[in-house]
Amino acid sequence: MLFAKITAQFEGIHYWKDAKGDESFLKNPHRHIFHIIVYIEQFHNDRDIEYIAFKRWLNKNASKKIDYKSCEMIAEDLARKIKRKYGNRKLKIEVTEDNENGCILEL
Repeated sequence: MLFAKITAQFEGIHYWKDAKGDESFLKNPHRHIFHIIVYIEQFHNDRDIEYIAFKRWLNKNASKKIDYKSCEMIAEDLARKIKRKYGNRKLKIEVTEDNENGCILEL
């Protein structure tokens, strides 16, 4: 199985509305550089999805308005948008805060 690998990053401000205890400071808006890696299934070895075209699309469609969203929520939002545009392909989406901590979503 072939996958294209496309990366992007953007600045975002979010907060965790339900933060408690030692992490209660996360209720306050705080800044991160969100890093995104998308692996999207290719149906043949001549790139049915061109890297540059997908990266441009990704940069326009990755949610820049984060608010209360976690890395997991950002990945799920992005997966829905990708599925709408590119159909039923296998996906793996990684979203991290400051390229340190985050999530991986596989569909």
